[in-house]
Parts: sequence; C-alpha cells; structure tokens
Amino acid sequence: MLELFYTCVANLCKIMDERGTKIPDEQYHYIKKDDYNKCIYHKRDMDATERNVVVMKDADILIKICDSTGDFDDTSEYQLLIRLLKERTIIDDGGSRRLRQKRGS
Repeated sequence: MLELFYTCVANLCKIMDERGTKIPDEQYHYIKKDDYNKCIYHKRDMDATERNVVVMKDADILIKICDSTGDFDDTSEYQLLIRLLKERTIIDDGGSRRLRQKRGS
C-alpha cells in the first residue's frame, strides 16, 4: 500500500508544481527524481506502517491546499488521491486520519 500512497501523493505534487502552486518544503521531495527509491526502499529508520502514516499525513496537507483553491478538482491525480484516502483511511472521533484496519484483524 505504501507504493500506491506514495505514487498518488507524488503525482499530485508534480501537477501542483506544473501549475505553479507552492508545495510546502516538507513535501517538495516528492517531485525529485530519486525520491521514490529513497522513500520506499532506503528508509531503514522507519517500518512500512510508519512510512505509510508519513505519506498519508503529507497527502492530508496537499489535499487541504487543493481544497482551498479548487484548482485541482478536475485532475485525475487529485481525484485518485481523494479516492485512495476514502477507501484506505478513516477519520477518528478526534478528527485525525488513520489507516483502516485490515479486515479480519
């Protein structure tokens, strides 16, 4: 699931950058060429679940930026990320997003 989250976030970052929208410094790495391998395969200090949470939080930040402008509502990158967040995450009673539990767990 990490690869899917990462790809959706990176694709949205790239379209935002192409359209001249300021990407926060903390999320800017998604548009760099070698970031995928660095994030997916070379981050030994975090396990996959922790990396999923980081990418999910980055997605939340980007979605808020997109929602505030409405400039990306028509893009498949934005729509796919929204769909992924709806299907794979849940917002708890405190308003925080978390990963859904796997069925049978």
